Amino acid sequence: MKLRLPWFGFPLAVGLSCVAATAVFAAQAIPLWPAKIDTIRVRASRPFPEERVGAVRGFVQVVPLGASAPASADLGDLLQRAAGVRIRRLGGLGAMSLASVRGSSPSQVAVAIDDIPISTASDALANLSLLPVRLFDSVEIARGPGDGDAAGTIRLKTPERMEAPLRLRFGGGSFGTASLSGTGGVRRGPVSLFAAGGRLSSRGDYPYLDRGGTPYASRDDRIVRRRNNEFRQDDALVRAGYALARNVKVDYTGHGLWKDGGIPGTENLQTRRVHDRFVRVLHGLGIDASDSDGREARVAAHVQQDRDRYRNPDGEVGLGRADRRSTLTARGASAVLAAPIPFPWIRGSARITGSLQDERWRTEDLLYGVREPTRDRVTRAAGVEVLLKLGLHTEISAKERLLRAGRIEGSAPRIGASCDLGHGLGARASWGRFQRLPSFQEMYGQGGIQEGNGTLVPEHGDTWDAGATIVREGARARLYAELVHFETRTRDAIVWIQNSQWTSRPENLERTGVRGIEALARAAVRPSDRLPAFEWNATTTIQDARDDGPSAIYHGKRLPYLSARQASLETRVDGRRFALVHSIDLESSLYRDRYNSLEKRRAGRALQDLETTWRASPGRLDATLAIRNLTNGRAQDVDGFPLPGRSVFVQLTWTIR
Repeated sequence: MKLRLPWFGFPLAVGLSCVAATAVFAAQAIPLWPAKIDTIRVRASRPFPEERVGAVRGFVQVVPLGASAPASADLGDLLQRAAGVRIRRLGGLGAMSLASVRGSSPSQVAVAIDDIPISTASDALANLSLLPVRLFDSVEIARGPGDGDAAGTIRLKTPERMEAPLRLRFGGGSFGTASLSGTGGVRRGPVSLFAAGGRLSSRGDYPYLDRGGTPYASRDDRIVRRRNNEFRQDDALVRAGYALARNVKVDYTGHGLWKDGGIPGTENLQTRRVHDRFVRVLHGLGIDASDSDGREARVAAHVQQDRDRYRNPDGEVGLGRADRRSTLTARGASAVLAAPIPFPWIRGSARITGSLQDERWRTEDLLYGVREPTRDRVTRAAGVEVLLKLGLHTEISAKERLLRAGRIEGSAPRIGASCDLGHGLGARASWGRFQRLPSFQEMYGQGGIQEGNGTLVPEHGDTWDAGATIVREGARARLYAELVHFETRTRDAIVWIQNSQWTSRPENLERTGVRGIEALARAAVRPSDRLPAFEWNATTTIQDARDDGPSAIYHGKRLPYLSARQASLETRVDGRRFALVHSIDLESSLYRDRYNSLEKRRAGRALQDLETTWRASPGRLDATLAIRNLTNGRAQDVDGFPLPGRSVFVQLTWTIR
């Protein structure tokens, strides 16, 4: 199916929706003083999550997780609907998922749990399928130079308030999918505790169209079932807090993950026995102190250990048989000190940060009994940020971050500004530089297949954006919208170059350029207390991502795996006894190779999901029915990995208060 999306189509639809919502706001005008003063009934619309994020941080989109996350959806499914984000999947539920922000490579996207970074020193890739949505409260996607050292940041947020009722979820659906999870928290005096855990498993044996490697010839097409796609994943999250004094508290975060499953092949080259087992354990401990004058201090430490075992006993993929075990251990510490600027004629604050990270990577070839030397890297970083509050509701933030890892040094300056123009209008702009250190595999190689390059320098680039926001509020309706223009330039991009028949070597070769427009709109309307509430969430991204390197063959070509246009529209109807959510995701065509070959072109796609919830006992027992790929459309992701057709998932949620 060839999908044609005119550049004005989706923004026009969003604009019409905004006009309709504005008309509702006008009809629901709030009087300055009520006619009766004996009983005052307040009907205030709830602010959207983006409105609670600091404006000078740039443009941040917040996606609710936990109980708000759709049944049978993983983190990659939800982030695919965020403005400026592209997800590269290697199949359906549980398959490896990588995020690209504003045309960046997945290795340039940082991932963190609260303020604890997830170390990816071994391969520089953060697999989103290893981050369960049920255990966390929300996820923040910071686009652009928000943190100064990445093209974008994905931050999973644990619940701010730990006390919560015990909530149990039981689910099952198509292709042997089953899930079980539970969350709950308590608070007793100075002690608070929150715990969550769950299991997700699936056979993943969905049928799909195998075109036999000849996409333009239908004689060898046949329907087959996905093989070697089963997996089982167990997750656990623990948060604990203790108030030492009124303004001093200690907090602990623990996260564990165990995943075991097969690694399927592409559309026409399936596997039988390729297998991977992954274990992650993460601990974080911090202490906070603050006062009423705006002074704040935090000291934290964390340790992360990842263990991975990859087995390919029959040599079905890659260059031969393999049985490898690797261990990544990362230990880190950080400190933050913030205080108001001590000058009466200056309104603002200053923040000083410092961090230390020690990463060690050990690999072992179990097939040949070879243990490679331990690789290690110590990264030190220090930064200072100044926030100035000027007149006319204007704020300016300037930040400089210095980074050193071994012999590699760099800096990541950032400057941002925001201005409240009144009448619900706002403007923001930011500029910054980012960089990514080479991974252990890029520096040292792996298993005789990938050669290391000790002379690599970090990928680096600069990005800027500018946009406007609008917030309109009525008694029963609310609108939040933003429109952003962005440009990103990456230099010294690390690219694997084949240097022999069997091996490849990384080199700093490429330059890329991306420019585009992002739009986000949220609208919520509740006509009356007796009628259900309506909410619309819409995003669209139009971007031009090109190779700007020195190669005459690839210069000017579209970057692989990045579509030029993407849009998403979610409609939510929420009543007392029921809820209905419909979403449609549109994506234009893309290329899977650097040369933009026609045979490597993936057609555009339109996928729809539908979810309905019946509250049998409001606040206690809910039943949810979710249908993914409602129209049963045939779709592929990157490199010919097929996606599932129509699938059904049922979930029961029991809340014990």
